Amino acid sequence: MQLAPGGSARIPLELAVPEHAHPGGYLSDIIVTGSPVGAASTAHIGVAAATKLEFSVSSAPAQASTALISPWMWWVLIGLLVAAVTILGARRFGLRIRIERESPHRPAAGQGDSRG
Repeated sequence: MQLAPGGSARIPLELAVPEHAHPGGYLSDIIVTGSPVGAASTAHIGVAAATKLEFSVSSAPAQASTALISPWMWWVLIGLLVAAVTILGARRFGLRIRIERESPHRPAAGQGDSRG
């Protein structure tokens, strides 16, 4: 990769741990070297930078990073299941809710209930 003077770049790094690596802490470093671009017959002066890399390997198997169903989706599914059981239970045991609307009609004067 080429950089302009004073430029910078982010370079992704992936650490691949062997399947049979021993559990424990590890220390390493990352070294990046560079040199100016020039003709093959000229001398080059290179530069390098290093940074420390620390990581650990556990004995537990790695957890899957992406679950098939996210945690909030479990709550939605449980809510739907509870609603379905409630509705089916109400139908099974004969629970009925009846909603009726009464007409706001009032009897005209003199046509109503004649109690004496």
